[in-house]
Amino acid sequence: VTPLASQADDSPAIALFADRARAVAPGFEIDEANRVTVRDLCACVDGLPLAIELAAARLQSLSLPEIRDGLHRSLSVLHGGPRTVERHRSVEAAIDWSYGQLDELGRQTFVAASTFVSSFDPGDVAAVLDVDVGSATERLATLVECSLAHRAGTDFALLDVVRRFAAEHPDAASTVSTRRERHAARMLERAEQICRLVRTATDSAPIDELGRRFVDFRQAVDEALMA
Repeated sequence: VTPLASQADDSPAIALFADRARAVAPGFEIDEANRVTVRDLCACVDGLPLAIELAAARLQSLSLPEIRDGLHRSLSVLHGGPRTVERHRSVEAAIDWSYGQLDELGRQTFVAASTFVSSFDPGDVAAVLDVDVGSATERLATLVECSLAHRAGTDFALLDVVRRFAAEHPDAASTVSTRRERHAARMLERAEQICRLVRTATDSAPIDELGRRFVDFRQAVDEALMA
């Protein structure tokens, strides 16, 4: 299901949270006291309808700040709720079901893609996997078809909740060192490309590219310092 906008106070994500919250806490309303918390909570789950429903259901036993703070620590707070299909009773179960549809190559690609915090292109994932770009493109298309990634133009991205699932999955543990090294090397390559473009650019495209990749550049620096 497509993520809902969550930034504005009258956004679909916040309206959905309020509606589902009233089902377990009659009389619940979004007011000045809780508006920022609800908006932060919806943004934390990337506006995913299932995650919003599960978060609202937890109001039966947790306060709004407790739900939000729990989400910042782990996805495990999102479980239960009224759904009868088991894979819809937690966000982790829903993502794990899709993950289970992947073959071994697809799982390797999913884990490799989770190394990038921001958007990435097939060349980025190819560098982490050490495969050719064509192969990476085909594998990323499979992730999109399984709703584990989404595409915008030539770039791909994982929602934050999906990326966190992948990064924390046991399958990721055995390759974490290699992935970090290859990610750092790829971002160094990216930085060198941008520096060359800046010297001859007639518009802001290289600077815009730097802004889009900034969080990954910062992560690469942190990885290099820890090496």
